[in-house]
Amino acid sequence: MKYKFYYGEKPKLTNTDLDNFSGGNYECRELMKDGKGQPVLLMKNTKADVPVWKVVYAFSTIVFSSYDEAMAFCEDRFSK
Repeated sequence: MKYKFYYGEKPKLTNTDLDNFSGGNYECRELMKDGKGQPVLLMKNTKADVPVWKVVYAFSTIVFSSYDEAMAFCEDRFSK
């Protein structure tokens, strides 16, 4: 994930920005924010036979086998 610096008002990310974060074999399905206002991505692998979900935030990536597990991880930590 690349960090950008803004010298004015920060842009507000919405679900229309999901395509900006999709790439490779992963499609961004949800955008959230961490406590510092940085983006948190919930992504699904589109090529694998088994659905693989990953949560990307800051410099971390965590992989889950189901959407429910990924959302359970995100619910207490991040906001929409």
